[in-house]
Amino acid sequence: MSLTVEVKSDVYAELSRQADSQGVDVNVYAASLLEKAADVGD
Repeated sequence: MSLTVEVKSDVYAELSRQADSQGVDVNVYAASLLEKAADVGD
Protein backbone atom coordinates (compact mmCIF):
# COMPACT_ATOMS: atom_id res chain seq x y z
CA MET A 1 0.00 0.00 0.00
CA SER A 2 1.18 3.51 -0.74
CA LEU A 3 0.98 6.59 1.49
CA THR A 4 2.12 10.15 0.79
CA VAL A 5 3.27 12.23 3.76
CA GLU A 6 4.33 15.87 3.55
CA VAL A 7 7.16 16.79 5.94
CA LYS A 8 9.27 19.90 6.46
CA SER A 9 12.56 20.02 4.62
CA ASP A 10 14.58 19.75 7.84
CA VAL A 11 12.63 16.63 8.85
CA TYR A 12 13.27 15.09 5.44
CA ALA A 13 16.97 15.93 5.72
CA GLU A 14 17.21 14.22 9.10
CA LEU A 15 15.27 11.17 7.93
CA SER A 16 17.55 10.99 4.92
CA ARG A 17 20.64 11.24 7.13
CA GLN A 18 19.38 8.46 9.39
CA ALA A 19 18.44 6.30 6.40
CA ASP A 20 21.92 6.75 4.93
CA SER A 21 23.49 5.71 8.22
CA GLN A 22 21.40 2.51 8.07
CA GLY A 23 22.24 1.94 4.41
CA VAL A 24 18.61 2.08 3.25
CA ASP A 25 16.46 4.32 1.05
CA VAL A 26 14.75 7.15 2.90
CA ASN A 27 11.32 5.83 1.85
CA VAL A 28 12.08 2.38 3.22
CA TYR A 29 13.38 3.94 6.44
CA ALA A 30 10.32 6.18 6.89
CA ALA A 31 8.01 3.22 6.23
CA SER A 32 9.79 1.19 8.91
CA LEU A 33 9.31 4.03 11.42
CA LEU A 34 5.60 4.21 10.61
CA GLU A 35 5.22 0.44 10.94
CA LYS A 36 6.90 0.53 14.36
CA ALA A 37 4.68 3.43 15.45
CA ALA A 38 1.54 1.60 14.33
CA ASP A 39 2.57 -1.45 16.39
CA VAL A 40 0.01 -3.75 14.77
CA GLY A 41 2.23 -6.83 14.69
CA ASP A 42 2.36 -9.45 11.98
